[in-house]
Amino acid sequence: MASFLPSSLLAAVTSLMVASCSIRPDQDVYRMPIAQVSSWFEKDELTLNTAGGKIPVSVTTGDGSRPVLLLHELNGQTRGSLALAHELAQRGCKVYVPRFFGVFGNDKKQGVLSLILPGNRWHMFQCETGPIRQDVREIAAQVMALHPGQPLTVIGNCMTGAMPVELLAEPGIDTAVVCQPALPVGRSSGDGRLGIPQEVIDRTVAAMKKNPHKRLVSFNYLADSFAPVAGQATLARSTAAAGVGARHLLYIGVHAEDPRSGADYDQLATHPGFRPVPVEYREPAIRRHSTVSEASEPDVTRYRERLYSALGLPAKVPPSAGRNIR
Repeated sequence: MASFLPSSLLAAVTSLMVASCSIRPDQDVYRMPIAQVSSWFEKDELTLNTAGGKIPVSVTTGDGSRPVLLLHELNGQTRGSLALAHELAQRGCKVYVPRFFGVFGNDKKQGVLSLILPGNRWHMFQCETGPIRQDVREIAAQVMALHPGQPLTVIGNCMTGAMPVELLAEPGIDTAVVCQPALPVGRSSGDGRLGIPQEVIDRTVAAMKKNPHKRLVSFNYLADSFAPVAGQATLARSTAAAGVGARHLLYIGVHAEDPRSGADYDQLATHPGFRPVPVEYREPAIRRHSTVSEASEPDVTRYRERLYSALGLPAKVPPSAGRNIR
């Protein structure tokens, strides 16, 4: 790896492998047989063709009618992300979880090297993110085609965190969830880049202004050193300036010891959608990263409660939906 990566990138990759979405959450799903986790999904995976090749997609079972595209984090299609898909399905959603690399139920850091090797479709260190954005757009279009006339919700996590912002500009997508956007890798705390160009953000904000049904929902730890909250502040500035801030909810995890000062915090705290969430996970700070799919308890429950509320879903699982995993 050192033969083709400069020392600065090598350091960033090392940080990436250590600080990726690897917090082992206190969720029952991590103690379940993989066969039980598999039972939440249709036996035959969906295969979608994109410019980058064939992408396998796990689809939740049940008769959920609300389509949701759930994009996984750096660790792959982990049990945490699959559990989130299951909980959404219990609340009436039909959830599609593409697998960009690794295996079903993966909880390793597989795929990190494949994401940085030459020729891959993920440009992890660039704001443009790479050709993978086209693949994700094509996946979203094909999922929408399976649910004609129904608006699609898209949830991004970590390396896919900012991708829903771009998709929200599409006519058939009404809700984008931006969770811990970690690209480009190596951002400093004051770096407001978000893994997508500003002109893409501007296009999406313009679509929000034109269509009152479009909404953004953001999740971020205030003191995240891997996915700096400055990226969410960039979104907040754009939505507030366009007068659509009320439709941009900002669930920011704030620890009791986090400083409440600085340009980013001021931008967030004065935004009409600001919703601070008390969190308890703090050390080591670089690992305070994952949220709705992989965070530790009690943070993961608190974030998911806000997610379901923002999406208009029931807080509790209806009795007919079966037992919740937690």
